[in-house]
Amino acid sequence: HARAAHDLPTAVRASIEAGDDAMAVGGPDDAARHYQVALELAADPAHRGDGLPNIDAVSLTTRACDALIASGKVRAVGVSNFRPWDFSLLQSSMENNLVTNQIELGLLATDAFVNGDLAYLQERMVPPMAWSPLGGGRLFDGSKPELQAALRRIGAEQGIDESAVAVAW
Repeated sequence: HARAAHDLPTAVRASIEAGDDAMAVGGPDDAARHYQVALELAADPAHRGDGLPNIDAVSLTTRACDALIASGKVRAVGVSNFRPWDFSLLQSSMENNLVTNQIELGLLATDAFVNGDLAYLQERMVPPMAWSPLGGGRLFDGSKPELQAALRRIGAEQGIDESAVAVAW
């Protein structure tokens, strides 16, 4: 299995290919969920245990991602919840551009507007991907009645569901 491989690029590629075989698909789109597992596998060793990046593991991870793009197994690679300095470190050793950073962003998660995450991505023209724009369901759990009322009002005016208003925000 992929985790038994001796080096990170081989482990990631083996995981991608095993997912393709298991799901009887050969292209990147249909196997996206399995690819997430492979990318998590790639990310596992990226820290030394003390919170600091392991540069060798980062280099191996980027080589594995570049090889997957070159092979056609994936069209592009993005990251999730990377701070600007982590994004920059990973990008600095990749041949291909990272295409997105999935960050927590929504009506209940606005830190990215003031902590530099969105500014960094905008400066580099990298589109962010909103993670949990509905706050994991918290947006509609009744704890924010005024916000829910505003979403319902705007939704009624636009002829759309209140969750669509929240995502569009």
